Amino acid sequence: MAMVSLFSSLEYAISVARDIWFHKVNVRCWLEAISGHSCFNQYLDTANESIMQGSMYEKKFGYVFMIYAFGKSSEDILAELKNSY
Repeated sequence: MAMVSLFSSLEYAISVARDIWFHKVNVRCWLEAISGHSCFNQYLDTANESIMQGSMYEKKFGYVFMIYAFGKSSEDILAELKNSY
């Protein structure tokens, strides 16, 4: 695994992941992730519709819908998907 990754070793990859998790991730978001509530459930609410819309997009254009999603809610992404065709 280390040979095909951007990291020189598994230990270094774990060290980087640990540093990001404990020092760079917003504590509130990490607590939400552990609790399994708000963030994950928000995406589940629109998952089925997103799958249907994504399939329609792919049939029409011949490729999957791509978007820069950082900072966007699942509803925002779904709205942009719908507006794209």
